[in-house]
Amino acid sequence: MSSLFFAGNLAERGVADLSRAAPPAILFTGVQLWSGRRRAQYFAIRSELLAQFQAPDIREWLIRDPGFLKEPVRQDAAVVFIDLSGFTSLSESLDRTGYASC
Repeated sequence: MSSLFFAGNLAERGVADLSRAAPPAILFTGVQLWSGRRRAQYFAIRSELLAQFQAPDIREWLIRDPGFLKEPVRQDAAVVFIDLSGFTSLSESLDRTGYASC
C-alpha cells in the first residue's frame, strides 16, 4: 500500500513541477516568436529599401553573399566628374516642382 501512495505522490509532484515550469516556457516561446517576426519585418523593410536604391544585380549579389562587403578590396577604378555649364544657376532658379520660378 505504501508503494501505491509513493507512486501517487510522485505523480502529483510531477504535475506540480510541470505547472510551475509551463508559464515561463510559454512566455519564452512567445517572446521568441515575436522577436523572429520583428526580425523578419526588419529584413523585409531593408530589402525593399535596397531595391529602391540599388541596381538589381547588386541586390542579387548581396542576397547570395551578404558578407562580401566585410573585407576591404583594393582595386583600380575610374572616376569621372562632369560639370554641366550653367547647371548651378539653373538649379537655383527652379522651385521644388522642377519648374522655373518667374
